Amino acid sequence: LDYISQNPPALILLDILLPDIDGLTVLSELVKKEETKAIPVIILSNLADQASMEQAAAIGPYEYLVKAKTDLNDLIKKIKGKIGAE
Repeated sequence: LDYISQNPPALILLDILLPDIDGLTVLSELVKKEETKAIPVIILSNLADQASMEQAAAIGPYEYLVKAKTDLNDLIKKIKGKIGAE
């Protein structure tokens, strides 16, 4: 999170299941910081349960995609749309 604050990317692809911290905690921390709150985030996870989606929606207006149901070309279009590279 410190690295992202100092080197903000154009977009973050974020999974919910991470080794040391869960993605929803990362998302919560990102929206709290002035340096990172405007970075577009696409959540890309295999967790397709309603609870995870609702938790993400409560944190912010982020796109939540289920890996198994997401076509690579659709993902690329969404990324380009978020970073203005269409």
